[in-house]
Amino acid sequence: MQRDDSLPAEVRSLLAERAAARAASDWRAADEIRDRIAALGWEVQDGPRGSSARPLLPPGPAPTGYASPDDLASLLDEPASVSASLQVGAEDHAPDLERLLRGLAEHPPSVAWELV
Repeated sequence: MQRDDSLPAEVRSLLAERAAARAASDWRAADEIRDRIAALGWEVQDGPRGSSARPLLPPGPAPTGYASPDDLASLLDEPASVSASLQVGAEDHAPDLERLLRGLAEHPPSVAWELV
């Protein structure tokens, strides 16, 4: 979950309002506030320690920019050209992998990076 101190102030404020509505069992208000948060581009996540939010992902598949196996072989002999290299090994949990890839496409690191 997104750490609360890294959320925009407006989202933090709405989460507090929503927590109060939920504590009062005002589910209609809580749902309306959740929708307002979504309109700001954030997805509410409820958990045992309260609610937080994470950025909504764009609809549709993640854009691709993958190198072919032949390109990769020639790149291995060259010096590093990026500040960060993210290596992901995945065998199962396709929805989680898709979320990771879509999240990286929407919110890439602030340095030159590659995904392997």
